[in-house]
Amino acid sequence: MKKRIKIGNKEFDIKSSAYTMFGYKDFTGRDLMSDINKINRLHKKTKKMDKEKQQEYWLSNFNSIFNLCLEMAYTLVLEANDKTPDFKTWLKSIDDLMADSKWISEVLEVGMSPFRGRVQKN
Repeated sequence: MKKRIKIGNKEFDIKSSAYTMFGYKDFTGRDLMSDINKINRLHKKTKKMDKEKQQEYWLSNFNSIFNLCLEMAYTLVLEANDKTPDFKTWLKSIDDLMADSKWISEVLEVGMSPFRGRVQKN
């Protein structure tokens, strides 16, 4: 699956394929599905909480979740464009990561697409 997303002030093509989980492991040293499961477990756990507890729980886990999303985004950007600079340089090119947080759900959607039985588009 391929999609164009906006992170902060910049637009990026992102792509996922059967290679995505290997590219993610090469970049992070971690398993993509395990990291996605961490996010899903957090989401399921907070569903049963009242709003105040949900917010507190998400804030206490924000850094780790946000880092996972950034690393996944970078992996997908790199898969779409092999001329993408290194992670540090890529991050420095983005002025405002949270101007619109829509990119997070888009990254998760595209990152998971090879595992949901969707037909891949070139």
